[in-house]
Amino acid sequence: MRKDDIEAPEFYRPLEGARIFGLNRTQVYDAMKNGLLPYREFGRGRLIARTDFLALIRDRPVIRRGQQTEAA
Repeated sequence: MRKDDIEAPEFYRPLEGARIFGLNRTQVYDAMKNGLLPYREFGRGRLIARTDFLALIRDRPVIRRGQQTEAA
């Protein structure tokens, strides 16, 4: 198996990915800060994030600090 045969996850700049997946800036940066969105730094503080995780964040509710969730 060649290195090229291994399928790597797509990466986007977080805000570019946010536009593609219908997220807003706050959702993306909150997810990065809380560890829900794995990202890498490259160059001068530029960030890239995995697209499959951006899709997951789109489907979960945004819970702000201090906000209570409903008990099931």
